[in-house]
Amino acid sequence: MFGTIEPEPLFKERETMAENLIIHDISMTLDNEMVSYPKDVPYRRQLQRDIEEGENSNVSFVEMSAHTGSHVDSPRHYYPKGYGV
Repeated sequence: MFGTIEPEPLFKERETMAENLIIHDISMTLDNEMVSYPKDVPYRRQLQRDIEEGENSNVSFVEMSAHTGSHVDSPRHYYPKGYGV
């Protein structure tokens, strides 16, 4: 049904590099009670539709800063000409 696309040479190099990597999941669970960085928009999840209330699906509204929970800062975060993620 779908065709196969050959990866770019850069991706092949990354694939070889990844064979010896161990990935440690440091993800934080997001919840409405978590601490946020001062002046950042705090994490907020609000249920818009709820199966338990008779809706056909659960739908949420999520609002948060890019600094919420586990994240990566690139040099551009502090240096105007730094590279981004």
